[in-house]
Amino acid sequence: MTGTISTDTAQSLLFKHFATLSSAPDGIARLRELILQLAVQGKLGTQDPGDEPASVLFERIRKEKERLVKEGQIPKQNPSDPIESNFFIPILQNNWILARLGDISNRIHYGYTASSDETNKKVRLIRITDIQNNQVVWENVPGCEIHDSVYSSYAIKPGDLLVARTGGTIGKSYLVRDVPVPAVFASYLIRIVPNKNLDSNYIKLFADSPIYWNQLYSKCMGTGQPNVNGTSLRSLIISLPPLAEQHRIVAKVDRLMALCDQLEALQRQEKKGSVKLATASLTSLQNAGSQVEFERYWTQVCEAFELILDCQENVGMLRQTILQLAVQGKLGTQDPGDEPASVLVERIRKEKERLVEEGRIKQKKTQNLVKSSDNFFILPSGWIFINLHELGVFTGGMTPSTMNLEYWNGTTPWVSSKDVKTKYIFDSELKISKKALDNNRLSIIPKESIVIVARSGILKRTLPVSITKIECTVNQDIKVIIPYLPMITEYLHLLLKGYEKFILKELVKGGMTVQSLKYEEFEYQLFPLPPLAEQHRIVAKVDRLMGLCDQLEARLKERSALQERFVKSVVNGFVGKADQTELPL
Repeated sequence: MTGTISTDTAQSLLFKHFATLSSAPDGIARLRELILQLAVQGKLGTQDPGDEPASVLFERIRKEKERLVKEGQIPKQNPSDPIESNFFIPILQNNWILARLGDISNRIHYGYTASSDETNKKVRLIRITDIQNNQVVWENVPGCEIHDSVYSSYAIKPGDLLVARTGGTIGKSYLVRDVPVPAVFASYLIRIVPNKNLDSNYIKLFADSPIYWNQLYSKCMGTGQPNVNGTSLRSLIISLPPLAEQHRIVAKVDRLMALCDQLEALQRQEKKGSVKLATASLTSLQNAGSQVEFERYWTQVCEAFELILDCQENVGMLRQTILQLAVQGKLGTQDPGDEPASVLVERIRKEKERLVEEGRIKQKKTQNLVKSSDNFFILPSGWIFINLHELGVFTGGMTPSTMNLEYWNGTTPWVSSKDVKTKYIFDSELKISKKALDNNRLSIIPKESIVIVARSGILKRTLPVSITKIECTVNQDIKVIIPYLPMITEYLHLLLKGYEKFILKELVKGGMTVQSLKYEEFEYQLFPLPPLAEQHRIVAKVDRLMGLCDQLEARLKERSALQERFVKSVVNGFVGKADQTELPL
């Protein structure tokens, strides 16, 4: 963008859109970037015509450095390349100048190479990992061995700026404000020692600003192994204001950042309140003791609909609530004319007997039913409690030897945990050969079977369940239920997802790294079974309600995307157009 806008116009624009800027996804983070960008461009309305010009300050810095070189306190530096023009800082304020970071710093150099020593903490060795969120917990910083003759070259002092030169925090900086114990800095850090005539807090603002990062990326991130080095840091161009204005900029940025902190705290509180309200409202629905009570709570949910469903987390809770209400018969799907579930169970029993007589399955010995009070409630008319063992055949799979290449890259789908991500399975990532089927304990799983991830670390959080739409085999981490009547498969899938929390709590055993289903208890656990006709109505109604949840999530994502585009537009407008943007405070 080109051109300028007045301070009053900029203020008006900021106030007008401030709420949108802060409420957008990452909006406050973008506001922080904007504040820093405007600060180092002199667009926070901090100018004073009476300030000593930055050119005079720069001359004083140059003379001070000459004196230190003569006295042997700092090494002599090579002359910097002249600054002809700068893309990153196109417009300078009156009394400001452009300077290279190396020209206004007494020294920029690498840290001390040594191994950390927890037993000897006479001199601490601050590392990249010791700097978290611009803070250092000094009691946790290890010590190191360093000779007294070397210590002074690496001893850190208040006002030093330490920059990470490698790793995941590459380029990030830490301004040393206090050094409670003798300490040096490690070799994976670079120290910038600002000249005493500067406000080191302003240099830190520059090192946090987009202008710093844009230059750094252009200089250091184009290689195969990105790294920051002393040469690249020395060459960075900084917009240098008069010293008095540096102090005013730092003070104003501190106030604005404190405001951002307050906004973040308020947003966390509001979100916590929204989630708390949603949890309470949806829990009341689930625990309603009568239809009248259920309808009263449902009315409350509808009245607070926009507030409750204003974030993705709450829509996720709504999905789980729908499933839980569905398997408790609380979605208004009953019909007195339905054939009772007991008749369906008798039909399932006869089908099971037929399969046993034909030798297609083996008769399993009946065991005592597992009962859990967490899973029981007053059943709607026509429903019954039944264990999963009575509804289908339980089976599993295994992994053919991965060393035998003849077992793999065949045509038979082989389902593993990574394939159980959606409701339906139409294919698998890996496939096995006929030879693998013939030579291993693997059987073909028919279509319309239920596959469950039965052993995985993911069982700490969720129970992946899918329906097969292909004939396939499975690995040893999958448990399969082959329903005696495929017409109940859709409801069985819904049932398991509706009781996900109960299953994870009561029917999963923990391990050091992975969790697994308690297979026998799971197989004989009692679950509610509605009449077949109602199963179909429940599945259809849940599908419609899940479609509504999809629409809600789509709206939230669309709103977030619009807010993000708006934030970018406003931020770009300020950065590119504002001449003397006066922010509040």
